[in-house]
Amino acid sequence: MRPLVLAVLAFVFGYAGGHWKAIPPNRPTTAISPAASTSSFLHSPTPSKPLNSATPAAQAHDDNPASSLRSIFLARNPLETAPRAVAAIEALTAEDFRKMAADPGSFPAPYVNGVNQVAGELLADALVLRWFAVDATGAATGIAKLEEALKKSHLVGAGTLLKALARTKPELRLDDVLAKKAIERFDMSVPLAFASLAKRDLAAAHRYAEQLTDLQERRDAEGAIGQGIAELDPLAGVRLARTLGNSGIFESALTSAERGGEEKLREVLTENAGKFPVGLKLTELVLRHPDLDWQHLAPEEGQAVRGIPPQAIEEAARLSPAERDRRLVRLDSLSAPLRANVAQALIGAWAVEDPNSAAEWALAHTDASDPAAVAASPARIAFYSWLNSDPGPAIARLSSLPSSPLKELLANNAAASLAAAGQVEQAQALLQPGADASSSAALASITARRAEADPSAAAQWLASVPPTADTTKAVGALLEKWLGADPAKAADWVEAQPSGPRREAALKAYTRAAADLDPSIAGECCKLITDSGARSELAEFVFRKMSRQDPPAARAWLRSIAGIDAGTQERLIQSPQ
Repeated sequence: MRPLVLAVLAFVFGYAGGHWKAIPPNRPTTAISPAASTSSFLHSPTPSKPLNSATPAAQAHDDNPASSLRSIFLARNPLETAPRAVAAIEALTAEDFRKMAADPGSFPAPYVNGVNQVAGELLADALVLRWFAVDATGAATGIAKLEEALKKSHLVGAGTLLKALARTKPELRLDDVLAKKAIERFDMSVPLAFASLAKRDLAAAHRYAEQLTDLQERRDAEGAIGQGIAELDPLAGVRLARTLGNSGIFESALTSAERGGEEKLREVLTENAGKFPVGLKLTELVLRHPDLDWQHLAPEEGQAVRGIPPQAIEEAARLSPAERDRRLVRLDSLSAPLRANVAQALIGAWAVEDPNSAAEWALAHTDASDPAAVAASPARIAFYSWLNSDPGPAIARLSSLPSSPLKELLANNAAASLAAAGQVEQAQALLQPGADASSSAALASITARRAEADPSAAAQWLASVPPTADTTKAVGALLEKWLGADPAKAADWVEAQPSGPRREAALKAYTRAAADLDPSIAGECCKLITDSGARSELAEFVFRKMSRQDPPAARAWLRSIAGIDAGTQERLIQSPQ
């Protein structure tokens, strides 16, 4: 076993193993040294014999190393398969690399996205190091040819080895770029090479950057060098980021700071002073470091952060019940938008295991009468999980709630889900028709299901919905089904609608749905729309459909539409169809 490959694998897998586990309270996250990592790495699930005395099966040379490596790389838990990965890579010969490179479609490129990104990058680095170890003079050329073939064929793994080359041998990557005198716009291996070299030899990185003649390329290179500086010294990195106005350097400083421990993370965020937003990663950081003063470290951040990234849900799922409860207790210390995001991540993960308890917690901690609180409530996530896992008790609990904006939201969400699953009667019983988005979605889901069986009956049912409810989406769902089954009756129904919002919705939906079936009929319907903005938008849509069948007729029709200015008409007529 070559010490270099094992050390690299042990370091990254050691960090990943610690990073993937919940961080105990009040314990800083520290980077694991290669020596310590090797110890824990070797005590993870391993073969019965030491790695450097592999079993005969591992020692025997595989006739199809590409296939063997792919099976290892695609394993669900890279920590468990790490010893096999190391042994398989170390067994590769120059002839193996030549054969694998000759068949780009079968080349075993590691997966470098998602939660296993660090592990994937490590394996790619190990492959490159091994390739150079067994073929020092031909590896660079072989990698370049293989990458070109992967890119041209749009195959998975394109760019992976170039990035690994940039991390492990940045001078070679930069020499190649300078020799070509051009940097491809989306080639992420180049900034990675500058960052990697900056960590080893800052002066050399600057010398390479000075050779770039394009000013923007040089600025990009200096930014990448700054990211390398930030990885080594997060505080220096964030100061440089503020000086250059470079958010990428700040992101590198933030990542490196967290690896250095909670105190280092606090220092970097304090130095940043809100200059650069943390972004979607903020929810993850709060979950991992609940004791930091996020009100001061990211004071305005929550206002701009909406949405829960998958990484935050995964982070919440790793917490023990006690760790989850401790974070729930501290929610009030966060700004309202950030509190909502953290709560949704925690309750969403909790609901997977115990949706009943998660839902009850969310109900108890939501002001059911406050629309703003209802909109941010994690109760939606909890009830969705509860409805899917045990619908009877979930529906009973919903029905028992007193009338409130929260009940309306939860009931309509449940109605939409039940209707989509074919349980229309239960959905209708829960429906709370209104002008809000949840009611609109539920009405559309119920109408679509009813229209599959009987569009006329669905239309009659929709007519019974209170006039204050927003039926725009429901009408669209109805006509989409009805036009395919009986277009004449669908048209009669639209024409029979009395003047008002529902007739407008019907005309708009019919125009859009009929444009694919018969653009000329859609065109006549479009003329009846009174909303000038909607009529103009749909006129463009119909015109493009009509132009595919009869361009002269389409142009004549467009000029006949009232309320569309001549400039817009000519722009559409002159535009390529």
